[in-house]
This record gives sequence, structure tokens and C-alpha cells, in this order.
Amino acid sequence: MTSSVPTISLGDLEKFLKTDKLLVMEFMSSTSDPCKFMKPKLDSIANEKGHIADFCALDIDNKDIKRFAQRFRVEALPAFLLVHKRWIKKRVVGVDQDELKKAIDNTNEQIRNKSA
Repeated sequence: MTSSVPTISLGDLEKFLKTDKLLVMEFMSSTSDPCKFMKPKLDSIANEKGHIADFCALDIDNKDIKRFAQRFRVEALPAFLLVHKRWIKKRVVGVDQDELKKAIDNTNEQIRNKSA
């Protein structure tokens, strides 16, 4: 299975932020074992939840992305920020895929309820 979650640069982030869908931003490191463990799980979640959320990964091994992550107080990996219209709605840290799925569903429900 090919990766469905693109690892992007900061320059590419803008196009992801322009969507009206929920955005799941993963802060990860290509050298981190927990991040490597979570990668196929995140790809699976992205395939399952792609109709309600967009997904991207930011590798903190890049010094610019590391500074960007520090602005959001990312202190442990993998870290997921659920963003809607440039606002952080929820943070999830760790490799619990059920917790991440639940956060995506709950956040999407909150967004839909505010739009109704």
C-alpha cells in the first residue's frame, strides 16, 4: 500500500489550510520508532476518514518545521493537530489510533453542528 498521507514542506502547508474540511496535521520524525509505528495506521485512518478530513505530515527533522512545531508547543511525537479554518480544534499525542479516530469524528461533528 502506498502512503496516502503526504509529507509536506511549510511552503505546501498553505494549500492544505485553505480547505473547509478538517485538517489533520501530523508532526513526526522519520527517525522516530513511534512515528514509524503510526505511519501505516495513519494511512489507514486517512483512507477511512478522507471524506471528512484532509491529512498531511510535517517532518521535524527539517529545521524550519522543527521551529514551526515549537511555536505550537509540540513536545512529543507523533503529535496531531486537528485544524479547521486555521484554528487548532484538538491535539492528540501518541500512537493510539482509536483516540485519533474518535478525535477526528468528534471534532468534525462539532464543526458541522456550528455550521448548521
